[in-house]
Amino acid sequence: MYRIITASTDDLENPQGGIDSLANAIAEQGGLLENSVAIVMCPLEYVNSGFCSLLYDRLDIPILGATTSLSSTDKEISPLALSLFIISSDTLDIRVGLSDSLTIADGEEDPLRVRYHAERVFNKLYNSLTVGLSKEPALVLPFMPVIYGYHDEGMAEAMFKAKKAPFFGAMPVDYFQPSRHFDPCVIFGNSYFEDRAALLVLDGEIKPKFFFQAMGRTNIARQKAIITKSQGSIVYEVNGNPFKDFITSMGLVAKNIMVSLNTNPIIVYDPKLDKYSPRVASKVLNDNGYVFNGPMPQGSTLSVRMIDEGEIFDSAKEVFSKVTKVPGALGALFFSCYSRQLNLSYNEMNEIKLLSSTLEKENIPWLFAYSGGEFCPREEEDGTWKNRFLNLSAVAMVLQEKDSA
Repeated sequence: MYRIITASTDDLENPQGGIDSLANAIAEQGGLLENSVAIVMCPLEYVNSGFCSLLYDRLDIPILGATTSLSSTDKEISPLALSLFIISSDTLDIRVGLSDSLTIADGEEDPLRVRYHAERVFNKLYNSLTVGLSKEPALVLPFMPVIYGYHDEGMAEAMFKAKKAPFFGAMPVDYFQPSRHFDPCVIFGNSYFEDRAALLVLDGEIKPKFFFQAMGRTNIARQKAIITKSQGSIVYEVNGNPFKDFITSMGLVAKNIMVSLNTNPIIVYDPKLDKYSPRVASKVLNDNGYVFNGPMPQGSTLSVRMIDEGEIFDSAKEVFSKVTKVPGALGALFFSCYSRQLNLSYNEMNEIKLLSSTLEKENIPWLFAYSGGEFCPREEEDGTWKNRFLNLSAVAMVLQEKDSA
Protein backbone atom coordinates (compact mmCIF):
# COMPACT_ATOMS: atom_id res chain seq x y z
CA MET A 1 0.00 0.00 0.00
CA TYR A 2 1.17 3.52 -0.69
CA ARG A 3 -0.38 6.95 -0.96
CA ILE A 4 0.57 10.22 -2.64
CA ILE A 5 0.41 13.40 -0.58
CA THR A 6 0.83 16.86 -2.10
CA ALA A 7 1.21 20.21 -0.40
CA SER A 8 2.27 23.77 -1.26
CA THR A 9 3.05 27.01 0.50
CA ASP A 10 4.07 30.47 -0.66
CA ASP A 11 4.71 31.79 2.86
CA LEU A 12 8.42 32.41 2.34
CA GLU A 13 8.47 35.41 4.67
CA ASN A 14 7.09 33.37 7.57
CA PRO A 15 8.96 30.04 7.48
CA GLN A 16 7.39 28.63 10.62
CA GLY A 17 3.89 29.48 9.43
CA GLY A 18 4.59 28.04 5.98
CA ILE A 19 5.99 24.81 7.41
CA ASP A 20 3.05 24.52 9.81
CA SER A 21 0.65 24.78 6.85
CA LEU A 22 2.55 22.04 5.00
CA ALA A 23 2.49 19.79 8.05
CA ASN A 24 -1.24 20.40 8.48
CA ALA A 25 -1.90 19.57 4.82
CA ILE A 26 0.01 16.29 5.22
CA ALA A 27 -1.99 15.40 8.34
CA GLU A 28 -5.29 16.21 6.60
CA GLN A 29 -4.41 13.69 3.87
CA GLY A 30 -3.93 10.86 6.35
CA GLY A 31 -0.39 11.58 7.51
CA LEU A 32 2.78 9.67 6.78
CA LEU A 33 3.02 5.89 6.69
CA GLU A 34 6.07 3.91 7.82
CA ASN A 35 8.29 4.74 4.82
CA SER A 36 8.09 8.14 3.13
CA VAL A 37 10.07 10.42 0.86
CA ALA A 38 9.35 14.00 -0.23
CA ILE A 39 10.12 15.46 -3.64
CA VAL A 40 10.48 19.23 -3.35
CA MET A 41 10.46 21.80 -6.15
CA CYS A 42 10.93 25.45 -5.20
CA PRO A 43 12.61 28.75 -6.12
CA LEU A 44 16.16 29.26 -4.87
CA GLU A 45 14.96 31.69 -2.20
CA TYR A 46 13.50 28.82 -0.16
CA VAL A 47 16.93 27.17 -0.15
CA ASN A 48 18.97 30.30 0.59
CA SER A 49 16.68 31.44 3.39
CA GLY A 50 16.98 28.18 5.31
CA PHE A 51 13.30 27.30 4.73
CA CYS A 52 14.17 23.91 3.18
CA SER A 53 16.49 23.08 6.06
CA LEU A 54 13.76 23.82 8.61
CA LEU A 55 11.30 21.78 6.55
CA TYR A 56 13.68 18.82 6.51
CA ASP A 57 14.03 18.95 10.30
CA ARG A 58 10.27 19.20 10.77
CA LEU A 59 9.21 16.39 8.41
CA ASP A 60 12.03 14.05 9.48
CA ILE A 61 11.88 12.09 6.20
CA PRO A 62 14.24 12.06 3.19
CA ILE A 63 13.85 15.10 0.92
CA LEU A 64 15.24 15.58 -2.56
CA GLY A 65 14.41 17.66 -5.61
CA ALA A 66 15.54 20.76 -7.46
CA THR A 67 15.20 24.50 -7.73
CA THR A 68 12.57 25.65 -10.19
CA SER A 69 11.27 28.91 -11.61
CA LEU A 70 7.64 27.98 -10.93
CA SER A 71 5.73 25.10 -9.36
CA SER A 72 2.32 24.33 -7.89
CA THR A 73 0.22 21.41 -6.69
CA ASP A 74 -3.45 20.52 -6.76
CA LYS A 75 -3.66 22.00 -3.24
CA GLU A 76 -2.45 25.50 -4.13
CA ILE A 77 -1.51 27.37 -7.31
CA SER A 78 0.92 30.20 -6.71
CA PRO A 79 3.80 31.80 -8.66
CA LEU A 80 5.97 31.72 -5.51
CA ALA A 81 5.18 28.24 -4.23
CA LEU A 82 7.32 25.59 -2.64
CA SER A 83 5.69 22.33 -3.69
CA LEU A 84 5.85 18.84 -2.17
CA PHE A 85 5.06 15.46 -3.71
CA ILE A 86 5.28 12.80 -1.02
CA ILE A 87 5.30 9.06 -1.61
CA SER A 88 4.32 7.32 1.63
CA SER A 89 4.05 3.57 2.11
CA ASP A 90 4.01 0.62 4.51
CA THR A 91 5.50 -1.73 1.95
CA LEU A 92 7.60 0.08 -0.68
CA ASP A 93 11.38 -0.12 -0.56
CA ILE A 94 12.42 3.56 -0.64
CA ARG A 95 16.09 4.47 -1.05
CA VAL A 96 17.69 7.88 -1.58
CA GLY A 97 21.25 8.98 -2.14
CA LEU A 98 23.51 11.83 -3.16
CA SER A 99 26.46 11.40 -5.51
CA ASP A 100 29.95 12.75 -5.10
CA SER A 101 30.79 15.71 -7.31
CA LEU A 102 30.21 14.98 -10.99
CA THR A 103 32.82 17.56 -11.95
CA ILE A 104 36.57 17.01 -12.00
CA ALA A 105 38.36 18.89 -9.23
CA ASP A 106 41.14 20.24 -11.44
CA GLY A 107 38.64 22.01 -13.69
CA GLU A 108 39.19 19.63 -16.62
CA GLU A 109 36.94 20.56 -19.52
CA ASP A 110 37.73 17.78 -21.99
CA PRO A 111 34.27 16.37 -22.85
CA LEU A 112 35.34 12.71 -22.79
CA ARG A 113 37.09 13.00 -19.44
CA VAL A 114 34.18 14.95 -17.94
CA ARG A 115 31.73 12.35 -19.23
CA TYR A 116 33.81 9.40 -18.00
CA HIS A 117 34.20 10.89 -14.54
CA ALA A 118 30.53 11.80 -14.20
CA GLU A 119 29.39 8.39 -15.44
CA ARG A 120 31.68 6.60 -12.99
CA VAL A 121 30.48 8.72 -10.05
CA PHE A 122 26.84 8.29 -11.01
CA ASN A 123 27.14 4.52 -11.39
CA LYS A 124 28.78 4.31 -7.98
CA LEU A 125 25.71 5.96 -6.43
CA TYR A 126 23.23 3.91 -8.46
CA ASN A 127 24.96 0.65 -7.60
CA SER A 128 25.03 1.52 -3.91
CA LEU A 129 21.27 2.19 -3.93
CA THR A 130 20.37 -1.02 -5.75
CA VAL A 131 22.47 -3.42 -3.65
CA GLY A 132 20.40 -6.37 -2.51
CA LEU A 133 17.65 -6.00 -5.10
CA SER A 134 16.94 -9.21 -6.99
CA LYS A 135 16.18 -7.25 -10.16
CA GLU A 136 16.19 -3.71 -11.49
CA PRO A 137 14.11 -1.31 -9.32
CA ALA A 138 10.55 -0.48 -10.33
CA LEU A 139 11.28 3.24 -10.68
CA VAL A 140 14.16 5.72 -10.42
CA LEU A 141 13.72 9.48 -10.05
CA PRO A 142 16.96 11.38 -10.84
CA PHE A 143 17.56 15.05 -10.13
CA MET A 144 20.63 15.95 -12.15
CA PRO A 145 22.83 19.06 -11.90
CA VAL A 146 23.98 21.23 -14.77
CA ILE A 147 27.46 20.00 -15.73
CA TYR A 148 29.38 22.32 -18.00
CA GLY A 149 31.73 20.95 -20.64
CA TYR A 150 29.78 17.83 -21.48
CA HIS A 151 26.16 18.47 -20.93
CA ASP A 152 22.90 16.85 -20.15
CA GLU A 153 21.82 14.86 -23.18
CA GLY A 154 25.15 13.11 -23.53
CA MET A 155 25.41 12.66 -19.78
CA ALA A 156 21.92 11.23 -19.49
CA GLU A 157 22.54 8.93 -22.43
CA ALA A 158 25.70 7.60 -20.83
CA MET A 159 24.21 7.24 -17.36
CA PHE A 160 20.64 6.12 -18.00
CA LYS A 161 20.59 4.42 -21.39
CA ALA A 162 22.10 1.12 -20.25
CA LYS A 163 19.84 0.93 -17.19
CA LYS A 164 16.81 -1.34 -17.40
CA ALA A 165 14.77 0.57 -14.80
CA PRO A 166 12.68 3.56 -15.95
CA PHE A 167 14.20 6.96 -15.09
CA PHE A 168 11.86 9.94 -14.71
CA GLY A 169 13.12 13.25 -13.36
CA ALA A 170 14.29 16.79 -13.98
CA MET A 171 17.17 19.22 -14.00
CA PRO A 172 17.08 22.38 -11.89
CA VAL A 173 16.39 25.84 -13.23
CA ASP A 174 15.69 29.33 -11.91
CA TYR A 175 14.87 32.73 -13.32
CA PHE A 176 17.67 34.27 -15.35
CA GLN A 177 17.93 37.65 -13.70
CA PRO A 178 20.61 40.21 -14.60
CA SER A 179 20.83 41.21 -10.93
CA ARG A 180 22.10 37.80 -9.81
CA HIS A 181 23.83 34.75 -11.14
CA PHE A 182 23.94 31.27 -9.71
CA ASP A 183 24.01 27.73 -10.98
CA PRO A 184 20.65 25.98 -10.50
CA CYS A 185 20.76 23.55 -7.61
CA VAL A 186 19.83 20.00 -6.70
CA ILE A 187 18.24 19.76 -3.25
CA PHE A 188 19.05 16.89 -0.90
CA GLY A 189 18.18 16.76 2.79
CA ASN A 190 18.90 20.12 4.35
CA SER A 191 21.51 21.13 1.75
CA TYR A 192 21.79 22.04 -1.91
CA PHE A 193 24.42 21.30 -4.53
CA GLU A 194 25.45 22.64 -7.93
CA ASP A 195 27.52 19.61 -8.94
CA ARG A 196 25.86 16.49 -7.49
CA ALA A 197 23.04 14.19 -8.48
CA ALA A 198 20.28 13.07 -6.13
CA LEU A 199 18.51 9.76 -6.74
CA LEU A 200 15.30 8.23 -5.46
CA VAL A 201 15.04 4.48 -6.03
CA LEU A 202 11.68 2.77 -5.51
CA ASP A 203 10.91 -0.92 -5.55
CA GLY A 204 7.87 -3.00 -4.71
CA GLU A 205 4.20 -2.77 -5.59
CA ILE A 206 4.39 0.42 -7.60
CA LYS A 207 3.32 0.88 -11.23
CA PRO A 208 4.35 4.00 -13.16
CA LYS A 209 3.02 5.18 -16.52
CA PHE A 210 4.74 7.90 -18.53
CA PHE A 211 3.60 10.44 -21.10
CA PHE A 212 5.42 13.12 -23.07
CA GLN A 213 4.77 15.53 -25.87
CA ALA A 214 7.55 17.49 -27.54
CA MET A 215 7.12 20.41 -29.86
CA GLY A 216 8.06 19.63 -33.46
CA ARG A 217 10.52 21.20 -35.91
CA THR A 218 8.09 23.81 -37.21
CA ASN A 219 8.65 27.56 -37.01
CA ILE A 220 12.40 27.28 -37.62
CA ALA A 221 14.05 30.41 -39.01
CA ARG A 222 15.53 30.13 -42.48
CA GLN A 223 18.81 31.74 -41.47
CA LYS A 224 21.35 29.04 -40.58
CA ALA A 225 24.94 28.92 -39.39
CA ILE A 226 27.72 26.35 -39.06
CA ILE A 227 29.35 25.74 -35.69
CA THR A 228 33.06 26.31 -36.35
CA LYS A 229 34.43 26.25 -32.80
CA SER A 230 32.95 24.31 -29.90
CA GLN A 231 33.83 21.97 -27.07
CA GLY A 232 31.26 19.53 -25.77
CA SER A 233 28.20 21.64 -25.07
CA ILE A 234 30.04 24.97 -25.32
CA VAL A 235 29.82 27.07 -28.49
CA TYR A 236 32.41 29.75 -29.19
CA GLU A 237 32.12 30.52 -32.89
CA VAL A 238 29.74 30.04 -35.81
CA ASN A 239 30.69 30.81 -39.42
CA GLY A 240 34.15 31.71 -38.08
CA ASN A 241 32.75 34.58 -35.99
CA PRO A 242 31.87 34.91 -32.29
CA PHE A 243 28.58 33.21 -31.48
CA LYS A 244 27.25 36.47 -30.06
CA ASP A 245 27.48 38.02 -33.54
CA PHE A 246 25.12 35.35 -34.87
CA ILE A 247 22.48 35.79 -32.20
CA THR A 248 22.75 39.57 -32.55
CA SER A 249 22.11 39.26 -36.29
CA MET A 250 18.99 37.26 -35.47
CA GLY A 251 17.73 40.09 -33.28
CA LEU A 252 17.79 37.93 -30.15
CA VAL A 253 19.90 40.01 -27.79
CA ALA A 254 17.58 41.62 -25.27
CA LYS A 255 18.47 43.13 -21.93
CA ASN A 256 19.00 39.61 -20.64
CA ILE A 257 20.74 37.43 -23.18
CA MET A 258 19.89 34.21 -21.31
CA VAL A 259 16.17 34.92 -21.43
CA SER A 260 16.50 35.63 -25.15
CA LEU A 261 18.31 32.35 -25.85
CA ASN A 262 15.80 30.34 -23.85
CA THR A 263 12.73 32.03 -25.28
CA ASN A 264 14.02 31.23 -28.77
CA PRO A 265 15.78 27.86 -28.50
CA ILE A 266 18.39 26.68 -30.96
CA ILE A 267 17.82 23.71 -33.26
CA VAL A 268 21.04 21.82 -34.02
CA TYR A 269 21.41 19.45 -36.97
CA ASP A 270 24.31 17.00 -36.68
CA PRO A 271 25.04 15.66 -40.20
CA LYS A 272 27.09 12.75 -38.83
CA LEU A 273 24.07 11.43 -36.94
CA ASP A 274 21.44 12.90 -39.29
CA LYS A 275 19.72 14.15 -36.15
CA TYR A 276 17.93 17.36 -35.14
CA SER A 277 18.10 18.34 -31.45
CA PRO A 278 16.64 21.33 -29.59
CA ARG A 279 19.03 23.21 -27.33
CA VAL A 280 18.62 25.95 -24.75
CA ALA A 281 21.43 27.94 -23.16
CA SER A 282 22.25 27.77 -19.48
CA LYS A 283 25.31 29.97 -19.01
CA VAL A 284 27.65 32.50 -20.62
CA LEU A 285 31.31 31.90 -19.81
CA ASN A 286 33.87 34.66 -19.29
CA ASP A 287 35.65 33.72 -22.53
CA ASN A 288 32.43 34.23 -24.50
CA GLY A 289 31.58 30.56 -24.60
CA TYR A 290 27.85 29.81 -24.51
CA VAL A 291 26.89 26.66 -22.65
CA PHE A 292 23.92 24.66 -23.96
CA ASN A 293 22.10 21.67 -22.53
CA GLY A 294 23.45 19.12 -24.95
CA PRO A 295 26.35 18.44 -27.33
CA MET A 296 27.08 21.17 -29.88
CA PRO A 297 29.52 19.43 -32.27
CA GLN A 298 31.64 21.36 -34.73
CA GLY A 299 30.32 21.12 -38.27
CA SER A 300 26.70 21.05 -37.10
CA THR A 301 24.13 23.45 -38.48
CA LEU A 302 22.13 25.60 -36.13
CA SER A 303 19.08 27.79 -36.52
CA VAL A 304 16.59 29.51 -34.25
CA ARG A 305 13.23 28.00 -33.40
CA MET A 306 10.28 30.28 -32.69
CA ILE A 307 7.60 29.13 -30.22
CA ASP A 308 4.02 30.34 -29.92
CA GLU A 309 1.52 29.88 -27.11
CA GLY A 310 -0.78 27.72 -29.19
CA GLU A 311 1.67 24.86 -29.60
CA ILE A 312 2.60 25.04 -25.90
CA PHE A 313 -1.02 24.54 -24.90
CA ASP A 314 -1.66 21.91 -27.59
CA SER A 315 1.24 19.76 -26.38
CA ALA A 316 0.22 20.28 -22.74
CA LYS A 317 -3.38 19.25 -23.47
CA GLU A 318 -2.11 16.09 -25.15
CA VAL A 319 -0.24 15.04 -22.00
CA PHE A 320 -2.83 16.18 -19.46
CA SER A 321 -5.72 14.44 -21.22
CA LYS A 322 -3.82 11.14 -21.29
CA VAL A 323 -3.36 11.31 -17.53
CA THR A 324 -7.13 11.50 -16.99
CA LYS A 325 -7.53 8.15 -18.77
CA VAL A 326 -5.19 6.21 -16.45
CA PRO A 327 -7.18 3.80 -14.25
CA GLY A 328 -6.39 3.65 -10.54
CA ALA A 329 -4.18 6.78 -10.60
CA LEU A 330 -2.85 7.63 -7.13
CA GLY A 331 -0.84 10.71 -8.09
CA ALA A 332 0.90 12.47 -10.98
CA LEU A 333 4.14 14.38 -11.39
CA PHE A 334 4.55 16.85 -14.27
CA PHE A 335 7.63 18.63 -15.61
CA SER A 336 7.62 21.22 -18.39
CA CYS A 337 10.58 22.86 -20.12
CA TYR A 338 11.54 26.32 -18.82
CA SER A 339 11.53 27.67 -22.39
CA ARG A 340 7.79 27.07 -22.48
CA GLN A 341 7.33 29.25 -19.39
CA LEU A 342 9.43 32.04 -20.88
CA ASN A 343 7.36 32.02 -24.05
CA LEU A 344 4.15 32.29 -22.03
CA SER A 345 5.56 35.49 -20.51
CA TYR A 346 2.83 37.26 -18.53
CA ASN A 347 0.62 34.21 -19.01
CA GLU A 348 3.15 31.94 -17.31
CA MET A 349 0.54 30.47 -14.93
CA ASN A 350 -1.72 29.36 -17.77
CA GLU A 351 -0.11 25.96 -18.36
CA ILE A 352 -0.62 25.12 -14.68
CA LYS A 353 -4.17 26.47 -14.77
CA LEU A 354 -4.86 24.27 -17.80
CA LEU A 355 -3.61 21.26 -15.83
CA SER A 356 -5.75 22.18 -12.85
CA SER A 357 -8.91 22.50 -14.93
CA THR A 358 -8.20 19.26 -16.81
CA LEU A 359 -7.71 17.22 -13.62
CA GLU A 360 -10.26 19.11 -11.54
CA LYS A 361 -12.77 16.24 -11.45
CA GLU A 362 -10.23 13.40 -11.31
CA ASN A 363 -9.24 13.63 -7.64
CA ILE A 364 -5.60 12.96 -8.52
CA PRO A 365 -2.92 14.61 -6.33
CA TRP A 366 -0.38 16.30 -8.61
CA LEU A 367 2.73 18.46 -8.66
CA PHE A 368 3.77 20.56 -11.66
CA ALA A 369 7.15 22.29 -12.05
CA TYR A 370 9.21 23.90 -14.79
CA SER A 371 12.61 22.33 -15.32
CA GLY A 372 15.93 22.81 -17.04
CA GLY A 373 15.62 19.44 -18.78
CA GLU A 374 13.23 16.51 -18.59
CA PHE A 375 13.96 12.79 -18.24
CA CYS A 376 11.08 10.61 -19.39
CA PRO A 377 11.28 6.93 -20.44
CA ARG A 378 9.36 5.26 -23.22
CA GLU A 379 8.06 1.71 -22.92
CA GLU A 380 9.06 -0.40 -25.91
CA GLU A 381 6.94 -3.12 -27.50
CA ASP A 382 8.88 -5.82 -25.66
CA GLY A 383 8.13 -4.22 -22.28
CA THR A 384 11.60 -2.75 -21.76
CA TRP A 385 12.28 0.93 -21.09
CA LYS A 386 14.17 3.40 -23.24
CA ASN A 387 15.44 6.23 -21.03
CA ARG A 388 15.60 9.64 -22.71
CA PHE A 389 16.56 13.24 -22.12
CA LEU A 390 14.07 15.71 -23.62
CA ASN A 391 13.84 19.43 -24.34
CA LEU A 392 10.91 21.79 -25.01
CA SER A 393 8.64 19.02 -23.74
CA ALA A 394 5.81 18.44 -21.33
CA VAL A 395 6.22 15.12 -19.48
CA ALA A 396 4.16 13.27 -16.90
CA MET A 397 4.48 10.29 -14.60
CA VAL A 398 1.35 8.70 -13.16
CA LEU A 399 1.62 6.28 -10.25
CA GLN A 400 -0.98 3.52 -10.09
CA GLU A 401 -1.89 0.63 -7.89
CA LYS A 402 0.09 -2.41 -9.04
CA ASP A 403 -3.01 -4.33 -10.10
CA SER A 404 -4.49 -1.47 -12.20
CA ALA A 405 -5.07 -2.17 -15.88
